[in-house]
Amino acid sequence: MQRIWIWVKSPGVMAAVAIFSIALAVYQGFFYERKPELTVKIDALSPVFDIHQPVGGLSVSYSGEDLRSAKKALWVFKATISNTGNAELKKGDYDEKAPWGLDVLNAQVVDHPTLVTSNAYLEKNLLIEAGKNSIKFSPVIFEPGDSAEITLLLLGPEAVKPEVRVAGKIAGIKSILLVGPNSPEDGLSVWRQAIRGDSFWVHLVRGVVYFILTFAILILLIVSSLGVSSAVDSLKEKRHKAERQARIREYRRHSELGKVSRYLMDVYMDKGADEFTRLARAVEDRLEREATIARLQESAVPNEVIQPVIDRAYPTSPHFFNSYFGERIDKELRTAKLLEGDQLDEKLAKGFGDAIKDLAEFLKIDLKKRDVYEERVMVRQAMIENEVRDAEELKAR
Repeated sequence: MQRIWIWVKSPGVMAAVAIFSIALAVYQGFFYERKPELTVKIDALSPVFDIHQPVGGLSVSYSGEDLRSAKKALWVFKATISNTGNAELKKGDYDEKAPWGLDVLNAQVVDHPTLVTSNAYLEKNLLIEAGKNSIKFSPVIFEPGDSAEITLLLLGPEAVKPEVRVAGKIAGIKSILLVGPNSPEDGLSVWRQAIRGDSFWVHLVRGVVYFILTFAILILLIVSSLGVSSAVDSLKEKRHKAERQARIREYRRHSELGKVSRYLMDVYMDKGADEFTRLARAVEDRLEREATIARLQESAVPNEVIQPVIDRAYPTSPHFFNSYFGERIDKELRTAKLLEGDQLDEKLAKGFGDAIKDLAEFLKIDLKKRDVYEERVMVRQAMIENEVRDAEELKAR
């Protein structure tokens, strides 16, 4: 969970949140707008009777006309008219010179249309004026989500299917959508479906929900990948540890083991070659520190001069990398009673350096690049000599 929390607080995630916020603001300011949208969805356009072959004695007539002899057919047309936008359609939006309605091609309207509305207002105020080849609707207020279902009975040639088109003009609507059979716009584009028919708050909630779901799926994928990665790493580590244990068993058969050697073998078996190398470099720095202190003491340099010089040359944890590894390694060595003493008397267990070199040589572990290490030692020793000389000259004054 800590790794996940670190990832959540990472700059990348914060950037994603910022981008989402900016995108939402841009959408609200430049793309989102409240407007009505009138849609006519054709639900059915089918023949009333469907006779595939002549039947003796059977005749179909309408208003006294034999349809079979006249080679005509009756058709039922059903459509749903609805405001799929996010704003109301007002009476003043309709163009009186171009009243809106439906034009019928290849057929005639032969019965007064029936209407089923979604509310009492439309039932009372939405009126239909039926013509021979068209029907017109009276201007009414259409709230978002309001709808009306219209049914027409059409009569036309049996060999030609009727066609219905939308007519009229309404302010604020570029074109009245006709969706369904024989429609020039059979369905809406993905973009129009994404932005149509909802208030800004619905889009806002959708955006938040989609963002949270995407974020949750992303976290789930990361957790799953981390779980798989951890399992794979665990299997690899078990295999590597088994290999290290086999090499240590071989080393035990060829060497006399003391307390230091056993500690080094445990470090290698449990933590691998990288940790063994860190330990070796930290020990080498500490052995150099011990040798430097002994040399200065043999030269009769007072401890009060040696101590600050050593503290500066070997800060807190004498380690080749950084203080964290040095401090941790020092603590582990003290726990194992392989590092004892205090201040200038602090010393490693006897034979530490030889034991590390012997095990590293057997395991074929390259502990350091000699040129880099020796150059660092030379620089540090020169610094120590200069500081000791300056301290003694200052004391002599």
